[in-house]
Amino acid sequence: MAALAASPFWLDCHAFQALCRSADVHVRIKGNVLLLLDNKQSAAVEDDGTGGVGCASRPQWIKRFCVVKANMLGFAPHSDAPFEGAYLLEDVEVVEYSAREALVEGVIPALPPVAGEAAQHVLCVSNKRDLVYGRPIRRLVLALTSPLLAQSWKEKVEEANFKAAQTELSRLRTESRRERSLVRRDHEKNEICASLRQTELAEMESLRTELLLEIQRLQQRTVRLQASGEITEKAAAEYIDQKINEISALQSQLAEELRQKAMLKKTIADLREHASKQHHRIAALEAEQRQLACRHTELLKDLEDASDNPARLSLIMSRIRSNNQRLTVENKRLREENRSLTRHFHEIEEKFEDKLKMVRTVAEAGDVFDFLRKWLLCSENKVKFYEMGYKMTEEEAQEQRRKIQRLQNEIRIAEAVARSSYISVRSILLDEQLKSYTRSAEIPSMYSFVKTSLDRFGWVFGEIELVKPVDRVHGVELPYWLHASQGDPDVPLLERTYPCGGLESGSRFSLVKGVDVMRPVESLIPLGRFMALQASYKMLEIDHQELEDNYQRALAELSEYRNLVRDLGDAPAGIQKPSALFRGDRTGAPPRKGVSFFGSVAGPKQPAGTVKSTRSSLSKPTDGRISPRTNASTDLVPESGSTFSDD
Repeated sequence: MAALAASPFWLDCHAFQALCRSADVHVRIKGNVLLLLDNKQSAAVEDDGTGGVGCASRPQWIKRFCVVKANMLGFAPHSDAPFEGAYLLEDVEVVEYSAREALVEGVIPALPPVAGEAAQHVLCVSNKRDLVYGRPIRRLVLALTSPLLAQSWKEKVEEANFKAAQTELSRLRTESRRERSLVRRDHEKNEICASLRQTELAEMESLRTELLLEIQRLQQRTVRLQASGEITEKAAAEYIDQKINEISALQSQLAEELRQKAMLKKTIADLREHASKQHHRIAALEAEQRQLACRHTELLKDLEDASDNPARLSLIMSRIRSNNQRLTVENKRLREENRSLTRHFHEIEEKFEDKLKMVRTVAEAGDVFDFLRKWLLCSENKVKFYEMGYKMTEEEAQEQRRKIQRLQNEIRIAEAVARSSYISVRSILLDEQLKSYTRSAEIPSMYSFVKTSLDRFGWVFGEIELVKPVDRVHGVELPYWLHASQGDPDVPLLERTYPCGGLESGSRFSLVKGVDVMRPVESLIPLGRFMALQASYKMLEIDHQELEDNYQRALAELSEYRNLVRDLGDAPAGIQKPSALFRGDRTGAPPRKGVSFFGSVAGPKQPAGTVKSTRSSLSKPTDGRISPRTNASTDLVPESGSTFSDD
C-alpha cells in the first residue's frame, strides 16, 4: 500500500472503513473473488523489485473478500478483517473478457492461478475519465469462476454508478414529464375537438330546428293554400250560382217591367181621358169663381155702408193697438235672446276649436313619432351591423358606422324637439289640473284623453310611474286623498304635490336593461366562428407551451455542454486535452465499446466532428439562465490508484 501522506490529496480512511462496515448501507453484492493488485494496494503482494524504490511492483492475483456498497467496492483479506482499500465506481465502464482474451489484449499480465477452467472470466472496470486530466486512473480487474457470477458482478457494479443512475433517472423523469405533457396536451386537444364537435352539433341542431320550422311553415302554408283553394272553388261555385240567380231575377224583373209598361200604357190612356174630363170641370169652376167674385164685390160695398158707426171702429182700433205693442215687446225680447245665443255659440265654437287643436296636436304627435321612427331605424341598422358586420368589407363597415352615427345625432335632435313639444302640452294640462284643484271642479273629459295620451308618451321619455300608498301592515293599496292634511311619507314628494302625474325627466329611453341605442357599435361574429377561433387559440397556446418546454430543455442541455466545454478549456498546460480520447492515444488500455467524452454526460457516443461543432456553437455567449456546473474535482483520483489504504 502506498503511503497517503506523500500525496497532496488527503482522504479519510476511517470514513471509508465505516461506510464499508456500516449495516445501514445496502449491500449490492459480496463474496470472495480474485483481484489484480500490487504491493501498494495490498500487503499480501510480494515485492519482486521490478518497480524500483517507492514504486508499485508488478500486479499479482490475490483472493480477497469484496463488497459493493453505495458507489464503492471495498476489499479485505476476509469478511471479518479491516478493509485494505476501495474503488470508486462512479462513471466507470465494465467490460467482460475471457481469461485468454484478457491476456492477449493486455488487460491482465498473467492468467489467474486457478487450476482448470474455474476462473476463466475477467471483469475490467475502468474509469471513463482516465488520462483526461493527465493522470492515469487504476483499473479494477476481477477474476470470477462462472459466467452467471461474472454477469451478476457486472450488473451490480454498473448499478453502483450513481451518476449513470441519476442520468437515467433524470432522463426517465424528463421523458415522463414529456409524456405527461403530451398526454395532457392530447387531452386538452381532445377537449377542444370535443367542444368544437359540440358546437358543430349545436349548430346542426339549430339548423335542424330551423329546417323543421321551415318545413312546418311550408306545411302550414300548404294547408292554407289548400284551404284557400277549396274556399276559392266554393266561392267560384257560389259566385256562378249567384250570377245565375241574378240573371234569373233580372229576367223575372224584365218580364215584370214589360208587364208594368203595358199597364202604364193603359194607365196613360185612362189618365188622358181623365185629364180631358178635368179640363171641362176646371172651365166650370172658373165660371163659378167669376160669379163668387161678383158676390164678394157686393159684400164689400155692403161693409162700407156698415162702417159708418164710430164706436165700433174705435173698439176695433184699440184692440189692434194693444196687440201691436205686445208683439213689439215680445219681438225685442226674442232679438236679445237671439243675440245672446249667437254670442255664446261663437264662444263655444272658439273653445271647441282650441280643444280640437290640442287634441289633434296630441293625437298626431309628429315630433314624438318622428323621434320613434328614427329610434327604430337606428336600432335596425345596429342589428344589421351586429348580424352582418363580419361579412362586410372595411369600406362597407365604415359606411355603416357613419350611417349609425348620423342617425344617433338625428335621434338626439329629434328627442330634444319631441321633449319640448311634450313639455309644452304637459304644462297646459298641469295648468288645467291646478285650476281644477283651486276651484274644486272636475277636469273636462277632453283633458282626460290628453292626459292618457301624454302618460303613454311619458313612457317613451322615461317618466316615472304613478305611486300609490301601500299599507305596511296589510300590504294593500290605500286611497290617496287630494286634500289630506298630512302626506304619506311612502309617496314621493312629486306625487304628493301632483298626484295625477307630473313631469319627471328620467334616463334615456331603453326597453331592455343594459342596452343603449346611443352606444357606439362593435362588429360581432357568429357563435360557431367564435368557437372555432377560440379553439384555434387554445391549440396555439398548447403548441406554444410545447415549444416553450422544448426551449427550456434545449437551454438545459446547452448549459450542460457549455459548462463541460468550459471546464475542459480551463485545464492547465501540459495536461492531455480531450481530443486525445478520440485519436486513440490510450496506450495499453483495453478497447472501450461505445465510449466517448460526452457520452457520460449527455447520452450516446458522438463523432469527433460533432464535438468540434458543439464546442464552436457553445463558444457563443448565452443568456444568464444557465446554471453553473458543479466542480469536477471529485472525479480526480490520486496517482497511487483508485484504492484507499488504511495503513
